[in-house]
Amino acid sequence: MTWLLILIDLGAIAALATVGLTMLLSQTRIFFAMASDGLLPKFFARVSSRTKTPWISIVISGIFNVNLFVVMNISVFLGVFCAVIS
Repeated sequence: MTWLLILIDLGAIAALATVGLTMLLSQTRIFFAMASDGLLPKFFARVSSRTKTPWISIVISGIFNVNLFVVMNISVFLGVFCAVIS
């Protein structure tokens, strides 16, 4: 029966990683759309000619998120995203 607990734990870790990556990747596209609409500075809408991605938006959000993760306590960080943590 312990194999079932391990399988559920691995599924939960995979689900959290998937949700986290999805949020990070969609954040840059939201910044791109907001900059295209004039709600953010225009440099957020600058697209790389080689990869056709909003590279400045990716770099800025990546730096911000890495710094946020390094500075915050892991329980506070998880508490922001999970309402069930006690």
